[in-house]
Amino acid sequence: PSPTDPLLSQTNPPPPLIAFDDNGDVLWAVESILDSRRSPSRGFEYLVKWKGYSEDDATWEPLYSVIRVRPSILEFQRRFPQKPRPTPKERRQAKELITENDV
Repeated sequence: PSPTDPLLSQTNPPPPLIAFDDNGDVLWAVESILDSRRSPSRGFEYLVKWKGYSEDDATWEPLYSVIRVRPSILEFQRRFPQKPRPTPKERRQAKELITENDV
């Protein structure tokens, strides 16, 4: 949608609420996880649909970016048991990256 859309029948949805962490970085809300893959260059990733945005705006995110949204991950795994899952080593590495960045 465009703010200067000349068609009166079309409306622009309100922007999603934005929250900030202790460092002032924007926190985006995960609505759902749509897919998963293992990229040779980027490692394990999830395709994330962000709250307040359409599926067209979904982005591939590295595991460490979404590892804290465990309910969304578990729901995705329940719905799509055949899709790739992170290995224990990948999960451990993702948690270590978060811990390093929190310090």
